[in-house]
Amino acid sequence: MITTFHTFRQLTAYFFLAVSVISGTGFSNSEERTAKRDAVLKSIAPPTPPADLVVMTAFGASGDSVTNCKPAFDKALSLSKNKKGLKIIVPQGIYFIHGTIHLASNVCIELQKGARLKFS
Repeated sequence: MITTFHTFRQLTAYFFLAVSVISGTGFSNSEERTAKRDAVLKSIAPPTPPADLVVMTAFGASGDSVTNCKPAFDKALSLSKNKKGLKIIVPQGIYFIHGTIHLASNVCIELQKGARLKFS
């Protein structure tokens, strides 16, 4: 989570820097550029994960690397969409998903240590 947030902050800073250079409002020196970058980074608020959570195994998912867990993920994601946000816990195991899953807003999928999603 911390790594993802820092990556997001860095990408946001690079985006604003690129827009300023492309639009012709480039900075005259590196101190001014650094100050502007720091101001942008301070204005970014980290996302807060949803308070409600569910465990994938409650929806019939099995981490045996053979069972198709797409229906279980679809059920969990549908519930998340209806609740306007949900934290989905994926316990240790290899979860086979035949097809794609479609994330909704304010969904957090937490892969616990040893958990992997295998798509085909």
